[in-house]
Amino acid sequence: MIVVTDGKSNIGPPPVRVARELLALQWENDDGAEVTWDVDRYGPQVEIYAFSVADANNVELESIASQLPAHVFRLSTFSLFAEFARCLHGGFTVLFLNKKKTVA
Repeated sequence: MIVVTDGKSNIGPPPVRVARELLALQWENDDGAEVTWDVDRYGPQVEIYAFSVADANNVELESIASQLPAHVFRLSTFSLFAEFARCLHGGFTVLFLNKKKTVA
């Protein structure tokens, strides 16, 4: 799951509560039985990547994302975000966090 936010919640339930509920979801078989999932082998069933644009509340942003490496990203401008969003659809080179990287 990808969350894009200004990192400043202002309505609804706290985003960290919703994020934890999503991370706790477990897949079920067609008969409703819970699927046995090897987290050590395959990783979590749900991962949340949090992207902030501009001046975000970093504590809130980090509380939303999965507690794994490389799941929080900060984009300094909305134009960088627009360029990044285009890359998600095509794998182009993007200026990301003031460093040139290729997103495949």
